[in-house]
Amino acid sequence: PGAAPGMRIVVQWQDPAGGWHTVEGWQHPLDEHGFVRWGVYPRDMGSGPFRWALLAGDANAVTHVSERFWLPAHRGQVHVVTHIAATK
Repeated sequence: PGAAPGMRIVVQWQDPAGGWHTVEGWQHPLDEHGFVRWGVYPRDMGSGPFRWALLAGDANAVTHVSERFWLPAHRGQVHVVTHIAATK
């Protein structure tokens, strides 16, 4: 909900103080079906927490975020985020 093809989605990581930071290279517009797929380097498997953030407008304001998640722990594992919530 709230996502439309072409909107930008980014992956963000959470620092120990609770701040969120956009991951370099994990920024892409949603495809015509509302999907984005990225690969994970073996050195990063199992790391986290991360979240998806949906951006809107020229200012790239965060409009929706996913629940926190950790990257897949092993090769071939897929993590699907199906729930995002509107930010306040």
